[in-house]
Amino acid sequence: PGELSAIKQIDVDERIIHICRTEICYKDENGNNVYEVRDFPKTEAGIRDIIIPLSAKCLIKKAKMINPFGEYLFERNGKRLRTYNFTVRLKSICKKVGVKPKSLNKIRKTYATTLIDSGVEESLIISQMGHTDITTTKKYYYKNRKDLEEKKTIIDNVSNL
Repeated sequence: PGELSAIKQIDVDERIIHICRTEICYKDENGNNVYEVRDFPKTEAGIRDIIIPLSAKCLIKKAKMINPFGEYLFERNGKRLRTYNFTVRLKSICKKVGVKPKSLNKIRKTYATTLIDSGVEESLIISQMGHTDITTTKKYYYKNRKDLEEKKTIIDNVSNL
């Protein structure tokens, strides 16, 4: 989520987003939240190029049209949107369409699970996720979404070999 709010216009090239910074939040000496962009992600593996699906290309184009002259891809009234803006908006949209509210991190986990379940090469998965190895992705981001009948079929197919 912090990476999303720190994407600059120059980081986006049609279907590729270069991730190289993140938003952090900390308390100042008065106890107020301070939001700032750091010009590096949490880890070295976090510096990466994310491939945007062709089906989402129009969303990037729309974001650029809404904010053609801003420094950041996502701004309102000349100010960068912060992570919490995305969180609030996502919850609002979920409520509006009648689905259980999801966090940005839950969506990230769903994305990782979808990539793994679709048989995407592990090297591509870890580069999309910004991890150093697939173990991190599988341990913290993967959820087996198969129902009991699918699991039975898989076991039956293995036992028939």
